Amino acid sequence: MARTSSFFFISELAIIVTPFQNHADLPSVMRFSVMTSSVPFRPLAEEETAYVRRVLASVGGNKSKAAEILRIDRKTLRDKLKQEENEIKF
Repeated sequence: MARTSSFFFISELAIIVTPFQNHADLPSVMRFSVMTSSVPFRPLAEEETAYVRRVLASVGGNKSKAAEILRIDRKTLRDKLKQEENEIKF
């Protein structure tokens, strides 16, 4: 039984070390770390801004609908957009 366990450990190690071309073949637990290892993470504020923009675009720029989808007040959405606008100017 120990021999089987050792072999399993070695094969798992080989998966981690081997450079894959197709990440879909990896177990889901390992897929995330392989796919993100070469992709830099963005700050949370940038992710939030991109998400807000995608939602806003999906409703054709309707701020009331976007705020409803985001579950925030329309004024909060307006403030976020204004803050983003000010950051772009500087």
